[in-house]
Amino acid sequence: EVSGVFRNFRRQGPKGAEESQGATGGKPVQRNVPDVSGYLPKGEVNATDYVLPGTESAPPLSAARGRPYTPVLNHFQFRDPDGPYAGRWGRFDLEDPDPEWRGKMRPNADFSKAPNRDVDNGDFPEGSWQSDEAYMAAFLTEAKRLVNRSIEAVYGEYGVGLPEDGSVELDDEWSGYRDLFAPFTVKDGVNDPLPQGGGWTTRRSADDIARRHIHHVMTGDTFKLVLGGHSAAAGHGAGFNQSHVIEAGHVLEPVFAHLGVEFRAYNFAQGGMGTAQQALAGMDLRGKETDWIMWDSSMTEKPAFFNNFFMRQALIAGNRAPVIMADGIQDAQHFHDVAGASVAGAGQGWTPMTTSDEQAKTVPWAAQYLVCGREMGGTCKAHEYTAGCWVDRKDYDGYEPAVPQGAIVGGQAAWHPGNRVHKRKGRMTALVVLRTLQYALDRWEEFGREDGFPIKEERWHVTDYYESVREKAKDVPGCWGGWKIGQKRMLHEVEGGHEGKADDGGPGRDLLEDDELGLGGDWPARLCNIPMQGRTLWGPRHNPMETSLLSIMRPNRYGE
Repeated sequence: EVSGVFRNFRRQGPKGAEESQGATGGKPVQRNVPDVSGYLPKGEVNATDYVLPGTESAPPLSAARGRPYTPVLNHFQFRDPDGPYAGRWGRFDLEDPDPEWRGKMRPNADFSKAPNRDVDNGDFPEGSWQSDEAYMAAFLTEAKRLVNRSIEAVYGEYGVGLPEDGSVELDDEWSGYRDLFAPFTVKDGVNDPLPQGGGWTTRRSADDIARRHIHHVMTGDTFKLVLGGHSAAAGHGAGFNQSHVIEAGHVLEPVFAHLGVEFRAYNFAQGGMGTAQQALAGMDLRGKETDWIMWDSSMTEKPAFFNNFFMRQALIAGNRAPVIMADGIQDAQHFHDVAGASVAGAGQGWTPMTTSDEQAKTVPWAAQYLVCGREMGGTCKAHEYTAGCWVDRKDYDGYEPAVPQGAIVGGQAAWHPGNRVHKRKGRMTALVVLRTLQYALDRWEEFGREDGFPIKEERWHVTDYYESVREKAKDVPGCWGGWKIGQKRMLHEVEGGHEGKADDGGPGRDLLEDDELGLGGDWPARLCNIPMQGRTLWGPRHNPMETSLLSIMRPNRYGE
């Protein structure tokens, strides 16, 4: 749950350098590690302070006790100038331009006193970085470089990136491939054509997403990317940390950390279940602070009302109005035009083709056997999965894990994509987020030239925007067959037009026949516009102890 970027803190050695043992256990190597001691948090925090009754004595790091982590508090605490990629791709090299504050944290506003951290500009104290023109100039310059090099690094995984050190030059052919790899288009309308394919957003969405990005960086807010879906989305057959939303998180988490934002990617997909049962709990099981939400359940939930209900609950039942990833969402245009929600899509781009086993050795690893020519037959499918439960390592010679490991990850099937497919999809998602962040940083710079710093509140406050989207989302049509809100309909009426179209059935599909739950077939359409709440024992889910069914169960007469 907590990646290395939050764990690997280095404190300064006696002379401003740190000694580390060589990879082969040889002579210690002197590393030029900057002094970040003045920027480090004084302790760890937990994702929630909630304690489920009866679990007070749970051991550390258990699900009940949570997993404490070191919070992101500023722009300086993550530094690794001698890291393996810094020389080739560059590094975040911000230094406070004011010697008075160099090496220590600047004062900041008390964001807890305002809804959604929307403090007044007058609440920023003297010396705060948000109001310092020199600091903002240096920060925005480094932030834009950071985002640009992160985009280039993703391109580099697939053979079309240009590192900062100039070590790669592309000929005309590969320059053409670079243009096709992950094009990004800003459209006027959701359904406008995409001449080049690839990722996209709309002009209005780009501005609204920029507002969100600027707000989160200014206030040190969190940024949460959430996925709901079926078994393929959950990563069955690969590994949970290789599923596409987590692969996106691998790229985005360290980028946002440098900008002072805690980023999390959550995979709440459930094999064989789809998303309807999860959405019936509103955003309790998916996280009320979600910023960007994705639906990947078309294999299990074909009728459009499933993803309509999933997305409208995301908009009305949480504390924020998340950006909707429109891939697979039939009603994306309505959410954009009627509710005013921000919408984006990842799409697909170009990937190097594999034409033979010998030629595959010349293809970047991430792209090997991902797209194959006809001459390869079923060879590509044979390379679908490269994941395993245990990887032998030289530094673990002779070590056997205490629990016997299977030869492959469970769930490998023809309809479950392999880890390279997940990586490619996750990278496309990450690129969309990075490009909207890139646009936001450019806009912030423009606003600063017009307003000075801090920029005007109307440019970065989010509360009115969230509330507007939540209110108008109720007018979006298409939920449960499009019945008007307030009317009750029998389930067979709502489902009647969709019988036989969902390959795996859906929630309530057989309810009229056996009625095991005793619901009598009634499914009130008003559920569409009620911000739902729920508790469960089914997982995965957000804040598992707080959202546990046990949290609302009363003790019996024996006190149990």
